[in-house]
Amino acid sequence: MTVWETDTMPSQWRPALNHALEVWLPCEFNTTVFAQALQKPVFKLPHVWMPRGANPSPNDEQLRKWGIQNGEFVFYSIFEWQDRKGPREMIEAYLRAFPSDSGTVLVLKSNPGAAALAASTLADAPRRIPSSARVELRCEGWSETEIAALQSRGDCYLSLHRGEGWNLPMFEAACLGKPVVATGYSGPMEYLDPAAHQLIRHRAAPVQQRYAYYHPSMRWAEPDIAHAAELMRQVAAERDPARSRAADRAERLRHNFSLETVGASARHRLFFSRHGLRERIPGASAAGVRKRPCGIRP
Repeated sequence: MTVWETDTMPSQWRPALNHALEVWLPCEFNTTVFAQALQKPVFKLPHVWMPRGANPSPNDEQLRKWGIQNGEFVFYSIFEWQDRKGPREMIEAYLRAFPSDSGTVLVLKSNPGAAALAASTLADAPRRIPSSARVELRCEGWSETEIAALQSRGDCYLSLHRGEGWNLPMFEAACLGKPVVATGYSGPMEYLDPAAHQLIRHRAAPVQQRYAYYHPSMRWAEPDIAHAAELMRQVAAERDPARSRAADRAERLRHNFSLETVGASARHRLFFSRHGLRERIPGASAAGVRKRPCGIRP
């Protein structure tokens, strides 16, 4: 099982994957891409919603540390700092959306090694986009409890990504019923819904980020920054309707991607699909075929 974020599978993966019995991928975007490149079957098995229990609310000390003030509407994102995740675009879209400090804040939680680059990116942004709106960078290691607390306090998850196989933090936010403003492309379209979430327009663009498995012939999305700013303003202005739509969708997501639902799909594929659903079993009557007990729970 693997995952990928562009419209072409890495050529380096082909020899190994063609020796597998079949390849499992979490989204339709991936199964389409991989089926075009492999001689082996591909199968879609989504990632699972794993509830943490009650997400802890951050305490006052954490809120001060993160730069969140009482009553602020919090846009937030959790990601590794790289071009694919669109950190520069998120900052630019947010500053365009809110030219002044209007009771909102953008909190970007990223990896510790990105602190210098992130600070440089943020320092450069106001010179291009005049705005007094606040962006709080937190390029540091956090515990799972702290991540859960940000998910609890955040009001709207933001992602101007160029391509994703899934994006687990955004998936968690959607399952928690948070409004989401995100590029309407690739893996997250398995769980994002245009009727419940704010999907950013985009155009196809060649991959330019340096990485061993990327190639200039690959393509992904270039999000529309102006449209992202418009959608953020809309969510902030219409908070209650946005929350209501996202909460309604979250109920279906928690069912569709539950351990039981996804586990049943995996079990069926493992124990029945490889041999056909009408497998002949000793002792079965001519009128019907019994399912062989699998002996394992999803």
